[in-house]
Amino acid sequence: MLFKKFSILIIFLTILFTTQPKAWGYNFLYINPTTGAPIGWEPGTTIHYYVDPGPLGRLTNEQARTLIRAAMDVWENASPYADVPTFEYAGLLTEDVTGENYGQYVDLVGCYSDSISLCPTQTQKDLKTVIVFDEQGTILSRELCEIGSCNAYADAGVFSGSASNPGNFVQAFAVFGPLLGRSSTPITAVVATMVHELGHVLGLAHASVNQEIYIHGSTSMARYIPTMFFFSHIRDQGSLKHHAQP
Repeated sequence: MLFKKFSILIIFLTILFTTQPKAWGYNFLYINPTTGAPIGWEPGTTIHYYVDPGPLGRLTNEQARTLIRAAMDVWENASPYADVPTFEYAGLLTEDVTGENYGQYVDLVGCYSDSISLCPTQTQKDLKTVIVFDEQGTILSRELCEIGSCNAYADAGVFSGSASNPGNFVQAFAVFGPLLGRSSTPITAVVATMVHELGHVLGLAHASVNQEIYIHGSTSMARYIPTMFFFSHIRDQGSLKHHAQP
């Protein structure tokens, strides 16, 4: 069975999304239970993503999609130092995703291509990676963040292979909540959150290096917080970087 790995060490955030990376200095959401290798997208993959047609608070759908694209560019620009999949916009979903119909789009239960009919959502069965704007926060509160509150959530939804022999990611999702659409939330923080959540889409887990800065440091020290830190609304997290020490 797959399990999530939330360890506490991150050395670099220059990433190699392959099953045989040159260096493993960061955390992964999923590890192959047999080989111990990290699980991510197959190198060279283009992730075709579909977007919820609704707005994100004060942001129109077009504006929100523009910010998503900017966050994707941050990851893609890691090349040639990292083998990061590329993203390609595939279009809008046919309906606004809400607290009433989200069960067709997002679910915490992952599944496998060898038994695709058992997947809980239609987007998983169709292998559609989706970006959802949770206007009321109901999807996050009912399904994705029941244990602790959150303002966004992202994860893999479908893996190639089977539960006993999982392969690469072949479908994923990201949900962004109403806090990002408030007028009081700086655009830099919105993009930083999107960059962070796309890191999860790509297979990275949280890091907690330099957490003493978050606990005891000043705002001016925020530049030393890594992109995949567990708290993602710091404006300086919208780029891929890691500072080992202030």
